[in-house]
Amino acid sequence: MATRADGRRRAGSPRPRRATAGAVMLLLAPAAAAAGQAPAAAGQAAADPLVAAVRAEAARIGPRAFERVSETTDRSGTTVRRVERFVPEGRSGRGSWTLVSVDGREPTAAERRRHAREAAATPAPGYWRLATILSGPSERVRDGQPVYRFQPLAPGSIRTDRADLSAGLAAEAAIDPNGGRPIVRSLRIFAPAPFPVLGVARVLRFEAENRYAEGPDGTPYLAAQTSRAEVRAPVVGLVATTTRQTFRPLP
Repeated sequence: MATRADGRRRAGSPRPRRATAGAVMLLLAPAAAAAGQAPAAAGQAAADPLVAAVRAEAARIGPRAFERVSETTDRSGTTVRRVERFVPEGRSGRGSWTLVSVDGREPTAAERRRHAREAAATPAPGYWRLATILSGPSERVRDGQPVYRFQPLAPGSIRTDRADLSAGLAAEAAIDPNGGRPIVRSLRIFAPAPFPVLGVARVLRFEAENRYAEGPDGTPYLAAQTSRAEVRAPVVGLVATTTRQTFRPLP
């Protein structure tokens, strides 16, 4: 055992894993992060021509510069508004992040440091992420404007710096054939059931709704996202957030 008879931890023994508020907040981050682009998956997702065309276009587009306005509300009703800008460096989803403002004021040094840590944890969001998120097994669940369901998500689709959440999540993508140039108009990512993460926390609810639009040159981009999540963990208890984000492409 790692404890003494008096219940204290022995010197040199590992500390128990405890979920901090910071770690739980990272789990509640909007569903936009992943470990790069995934190769074409075998099965329906790779074989379906609409899905294959969307993934090819997303991979071709790659990460783009944008400005993001986020409003995050916690259980107490407190809302924090942040404005950020991102400029990519290469095609990995990494790049230069700038925290422009917090609640309309200049960010403090501590807020800039925290933002830098969070931004470094995961690649940037964008339409390019669909190359990974839509790479798993799929089922066409609606005709007309087709809707495809992906369950589970491919490994690396949705992750934080601490855990890969993909296996516990599913997605539904509405694909517009768009005259031969298919485009995803909306994407819903959700947890079909509660699932454990990090060995100590449990995701009780997770849902993110993405809306995509086309820029002046016809290039699709992530225009807006609304996400809701509830996670229960030791020490911090139930943590719940709702985040609304809008994106503006930058030249």
